[in-house]
Amino acid sequence: MAKWRSSFNAGVGAAVPSFPAALPRDIQSREHHKHSLATEVLGTAGTLRLAARGYSMVPSLWPGDVLTIEAQSFDRVQGGDVVLFSREDRFYIHRMLRKDATAVGNRLITRGDSMPEPDAPVLPEQLLAKVVATEYGAGKVGVPACSAGCGGRSVWRSLSALPCAARLCAGMPGV
Repeated sequence: MAKWRSSFNAGVGAAVPSFPAALPRDIQSREHHKHSLATEVLGTAGTLRLAARGYSMVPSLWPGDVLTIEAQSFDRVQGGDVVLFSREDRFYIHRMLRKDATAVGNRLITRGDSMPEPDAPVLPEQLLAKVVATEYGAGKVGVPACSAGCGGRSVWRSLSALPCAARLCAGMPGV
């Protein structure tokens, strides 16, 4: 099977609306079709490769990193796993902090490694997969580990406060 690669808004915070009002209709449609196709491939083949976009998982995952993702059930993911979930026709790739059992059912609590607050709870039917490997450059490595506290987040925040980092990130969307 040929390697399938696409890019989506992986890792974008959950509070962002699914499509900005200014986005042309043909782009909205194209993004919807990409999302539908990727979801179908994941459901039938069980594995998907896509390029990360967004900065919410920095420093663990960077835009352009190619992620290998495998379908995973709610029962098989655990704290520290980087998971793919879908909400409002968008993909999100964030780290799972914990599972919560509530009176209305189970849910996952997730957060991007560089984000200050957790996402809205993820329902079992929104969970699609788990990231099992990342690639950047010519190398393939495992998924970067990070505890719930994620010390890398404080390093990234410290570095991003430097004037030279501000100049470096000036052209990056979402930074």
